[in-house]
Amino acid sequence: NSILCAIGTVTDSNVLHNFVSTGVVNQENEVIAYYVGDFNKVPKQYDNVVKLKFMNDKAAEKYISMQTKLMQSSTDPQPIIFRSK
Repeated sequence: NSILCAIGTVTDSNVLHNFVSTGVVNQENEVIAYYVGDFNKVPKQYDNVVKLKFMNDKAAEKYISMQTKLMQSSTDPQPIIFRSK
């Protein structure tokens, strides 16, 4: 609760935030992602790991399909990046 209250007091301007996923979707349609911060920019001076949940099976399947295409298109693993609105 204290974290949610603190978030309500943040006065940073709106910025885009990027998250890089681990790529593994579990049976509950969840994936772990790491926040890509930038400690040289005040609005992005955060370090965080989050668990994202897809709203439905179709969204999870779309993600898995995108991941499969990325893995087939390169010999090097390609990250999947989520971006905030």
